[in-house]
Amino acid sequence: MAVAATLLFLPGIGLSYALGVRGTASAVVAPALSVAIIAVGAIATTAVGVAWNWVSFTASALLLIALAAVARGAVQRGSGQRLSLGITIKPGPLVLGVGLSAIALITWAVIFLPQATLFAQTFDNTFHLNAIRYILDTGRASSFTIREVTGGSGLYPAAWHALVALVAMPAGLMLSPAAMIPVAVNATTIAVIVGGWAMGVLAVAQVIAGRSGMVAIMAAAVISAIPLFPWLFIEWGSLYPNLLGMSLVPSVVAIMWAVGRTAPSTAADHRAVLAGDNPLWVALIVIAVAVVGVTLSHPNAAFTLACVALMIAFGAFTRRVRAAGLPIRPSFAAGGIALVLAAGALVWAWVYLAPPLPTTPPSPIGMRVALTEWALSAPVKDSPEMWAWPVLLALGVVVGVKRREFTPLVLALVGMVVFVGAATAKTAELSRAFGGVFYQDPRRIAVFSLILALPLALSALGLYDDLMANRATPSGRRWWVARASVVAVACVAIAVPTWTLSMGPHISTLATKIAIPSPKRYLSPDEMALIERLPADVSPGTKVVGDPGNGSAFIYALSDVPVVFPHFFTDDSPAMSQLRNHLFDPATRPASCDAVRSTGAWYFADFGRGSTFFGGRQYYPGLVKPDYTMLTLVDEQGAAKLYRITGCK
Repeated sequence: MAVAATLLFLPGIGLSYALGVRGTASAVVAPALSVAIIAVGAIATTAVGVAWNWVSFTASALLLIALAAVARGAVQRGSGQRLSLGITIKPGPLVLGVGLSAIALITWAVIFLPQATLFAQTFDNTFHLNAIRYILDTGRASSFTIREVTGGSGLYPAAWHALVALVAMPAGLMLSPAAMIPVAVNATTIAVIVGGWAMGVLAVAQVIAGRSGMVAIMAAAVISAIPLFPWLFIEWGSLYPNLLGMSLVPSVVAIMWAVGRTAPSTAADHRAVLAGDNPLWVALIVIAVAVVGVTLSHPNAAFTLACVALMIAFGAFTRRVRAAGLPIRPSFAAGGIALVLAAGALVWAWVYLAPPLPTTPPSPIGMRVALTEWALSAPVKDSPEMWAWPVLLALGVVVGVKRREFTPLVLALVGMVVFVGAATAKTAELSRAFGGVFYQDPRRIAVFSLILALPLALSALGLYDDLMANRATPSGRRWWVARASVVAVACVAIAVPTWTLSMGPHISTLATKIAIPSPKRYLSPDEMALIERLPADVSPGTKVVGDPGNGSAFIYALSDVPVVFPHFFTDDSPAMSQLRNHLFDPATRPASCDAVRSTGAWYFADFGRGSTFFGGRQYYPGLVKPDYTMLTLVDEQGAAKLYRITGCK
């Protein structure tokens, strides 16, 4: 985990200092900037034919940091003005909140995955794990080439894969092929949800609610008691690129919110604001660079960030117009038109740039059910509810009215409209228009809605600092005990109901998707044991053919033995299509043998029926009934068997 944390912070801190970011703000924005460096470096190294590894990463990172420092120096000399950015975030409360959040998040992670070598056996994770192995084997980590692992081409966000591949490289020196990638994934996940998500949310809390340690403690309670994110993205999918992108959003939101507050505002002194020399310009540059990292993590996160940015801009604009009074200045009219056009462009992109639907959209649900799911952050029937969430939202509305700051409320309403509209629409077309870039997936839409509602929920915590700021603070042990007691009660009320009624019972369900005995598994312990022996069983330069629906798709990632079908969906060559449909068909034996020779697929993994999700007779009919006269047993572990295809010469 230390390697993952270093990668997540050190490059970004270097780039932030080169751009002029100082103090605590540097640590807050570091994860997003680090991911931008990694994603851009992976694209650049692949483009020039250099393998992605620690040497090429370090060289590209140093080059990008040096270019940023030179550019900032040139601008300062040309303008005669210093450029620096700070945010008055207090480091003490931030560290306190991150520490408490880390304890809770790591505890949940250990309960979810009690062994560091376990991994989520899910549809998306077959691609993700194999893509990491592909990077380790080929050195090609670009977002423009990562789809080569399944025979495809085109853009696919690969920042997460490039990051995990770097973490896996030193792990491979100490661990077996079957362990190195799962351990790297789990270490990176913990680093991302603590260093990215938790730190970002705590920074937003200081900007929106207040900078006291008590607010940080309550914000940590909120972070630890949200079952929806990040846990559902690990269990469902697993949606690791989405998890990385969404985890980076709050830190950028904190900067955006501080920028928006430079407009006339009723912000109290106890909330974090911008500081530095000409900080606005530096902030805009930092945001632009961070957006690169967020986008190359996953475009869904970029769209989420765009929605937040637009609402913050509208809020700042309306405050300026109100403060200026009548008559309306021409510059305000131009600004209003620009905001309307930006909103129109975002809506157009949301609807018309949405990817094609991979599956049948869910059936519409009733308005009451949809609103309840939104209020409890529980997007599907079996999702754990966050019982404190509606209370926090309601208190956030009270704070917004009291402060006359309505941007958090508007943001929450936008998220609610998207979630409820996608869930209740009577036609697939209308549901797709609401769901947009989120595939009409209730979980992804719910996380989008959660992040948009987060400022409103965190505003509720501002009641505490508002109260303290508006009265003389008595001294003495009794007063501090009273304050601590209030915060302790609030934290218990936020966290305990979710932990006991929702999060705890839900954790056990993840065991059905990891490598332990379970009726819903892809891989059994016997199959895992056989996979670990495959490097010694399979001749170099050959491949294994198997039905990915019964777990063979994990062979490549866990053993470094190539397979014909590394994912459920691949872009088949003619030879692959022959194997998929007719490998053991006697009528096409010559064609099948030609396909075996051309692909090098001289081994067959017989893992039985398994899950057969996107597998079996419908998707891989040629592998359902093996012709054992063509096969010679090489190795077996229980019901799991590896054969050499000896019926083809």
